[in-house]
Amino acid sequence: GCVVHTYGIPGFHWGAPGTAGVTARCFCNVLFGPPGTKENLRMEGIELRKVVVKSKRSIETEPNQLFTKMIRKCHLVYVEKETPAHVYQFVMEHTPFRYEFSVWNERKEPARVVFRVFLAPFRYKNENDLDCRRNDFIELDRFVEEIGGGEEKTVTRESKDSSVLLPPGVTVEEILAGDKGDGAPCGCGWPRNLLIPRGTRHGMRTQLYVLLTDWNEDAACPELTQLKASVSYCGKQGSKYPDKRPMGFPFDRPLPWKTLDDMILGVKNSSVTDVTITRMIGYNECALL
Repeated sequence: GCVVHTYGIPGFHWGAPGTAGVTARCFCNVLFGPPGTKENLRMEGIELRKVVVKSKRSIETEPNQLFTKMIRKCHLVYVEKETPAHVYQFVMEHTPFRYEFSVWNERKEPARVVFRVFLAPFRYKNENDLDCRRNDFIELDRFVEEIGGGEEKTVTRESKDSSVLLPPGVTVEEILAGDKGDGAPCGCGWPRNLLIPRGTRHGMRTQLYVLLTDWNEDAACPELTQLKASVSYCGKQGSKYPDKRPMGFPFDRPLPWKTLDDMILGVKNSSVTDVTITRMIGYNECALL
C-alpha cells in the first residue's frame, strides 16, 4: 500500500549530484477511511507557538537553514590475506541539526504530546491545493514529550534521534573494545545520512510542518512513553504498532482545508516553518574507516 512519489523539483531527492538518486521515500498514503476532520487534528488547550531549526555548523548560520555535502569515505579492505587496498566511496551527508518547539499548555494538568514532523517542497499559491499537495510530505520525526499544566516549554530534539532512521550499528572500534551494543539492528529504517533531501547550490525552499496530538489518546500501548529508533516506518518488534493513528497521518487522507495556510489557522496545535536546504560544493574527506 505504499506509493512512491517522484518530484519534478531540483534538489528534492536523495543522491549524488549528476545522478538520479532516490527521488522520494516510500510514503504510506492510502485512504484508510473517511476524509479527515478538524476535530480529529485539534488538541484543545495546546498551542504550538513557534518552530525553529538550527544547523550545527562550525560557523554560525541563520536559523532555518540546513546543509548537505558529499563526503569521501575510505574503506580498508584486503584483496588477499596480506594485501590491503583502499576503496573510496562518495556519500551524501547532512550537517546535524536540532529542532526547537515552543509549546504552550493552557490546561491545568500535564499533557503527553506526540510531535509529528514533516517536510515538503515549497509551493506557490497557485500550486498550493492541499488535496494534491498532501502527497508531497515526508515524515522526518515523531516523538513524545510531556508539557506541564499552565507551562510554556521549549522542547529540543536532535536530528540524529529521528524515529524514521535506521538505528546506528556497532562500529569496529566498539567491537574491538568489547562493546557489542544492544544487539544488531533489524535493518529496517531510513539511512541515517539521508534524513533530508540534498537541496540545491543556491538553497532549495521547503516547508516544515509540525502537528501536536494527544499521546494519551494515540498510544496503542499506554505504558509506552517514547518512540525510539526506526519505529515510525518499522513499528516495534514483538508488539503492536505503537501509534493508533495510521502511517502518514494527517496526510494519509483528504483534509477539510483548501490550503496548508488554512489548515494552520484552523489547528493551533500545528505550525509551518520555511526552511532552506543548501548543497555545499566540494568533497570533504573523512578519516580512514
